[in-house]
This record gives sequence, C-alpha cells and structure tokens, in this order.
Amino acid sequence: MPGEQNLFDNDLIKANLIPADIKLYVVTKDRLKNITQSSIMSDLLAVLASISWGAFISFLIAANTSIDLTNNSSASLIAYKNVFLWVGLALTILFFLTKWNQYNQISGVIKSKLEVTADD
Repeated sequence: MPGEQNLFDNDLIKANLIPADIKLYVVTKDRLKNITQSSIMSDLLAVLASISWGAFISFLIAANTSIDLTNNSSASLIAYKNVFLWVGLALTILFFLTKWNQYNQISGVIKSKLEVTADD
C-alpha cells in the first residue's frame, strides 16, 4: 500500500496514513456577515416559534380540560389559542425560509470558482 508505514519495531502493528483532503474557500466579509446574520436570525426564529407552539399547546389543553368556565373566559382561551397557532405557523415558516436562504448562501460559496486546495 502506498501510505502504509511501519511505525514500530516489530511487524505486528502497521498504520495506514492517509493524507487529509482540505478545501479552502475564499469568502468576502460581506458574504460571511450575511451568513452569520442569517444563522442568528434563524436561531431566534426557532426559539420564538418553540415558545409560541408551547403557548398554543398550553391554551389548547386549558380550553379542552377546563370545566365551569364563563363564556367570556372560554372565548378568550380560544382566541389566545388561535393567535398562538397562527403566530407559531408564521414563525415556523419564517424559520424554514431563513434556513433555506442560509443553505443557498453556503452552497453559493461552495460553488464559487475561487476554490483553493491545500495539499499537505
């Protein structure tokens, strides 16, 4: 084998050393800043969507398990449940859009023609 070397005094232990294939990509500061901001925004949207879905589930459970509620409090529970449902859906959609945008930005960096390969 081309990469096989005997690293020890006996022939019982042999190691196969394979050189690493390292690819470096040239990225401008503006592009890196956009990718970082997109990542921070998608993380923030994920947290907000998670909180909104938790609130929706809480109001759903409260509305379905409460007994002897007045019509006013039952209507407000249902209204809050619907609000958190739509807010959760909107934030989840925005989260996936920012992740898709971030993926496209990183794919654009990889597809760029400024690839430099380092051979060690």
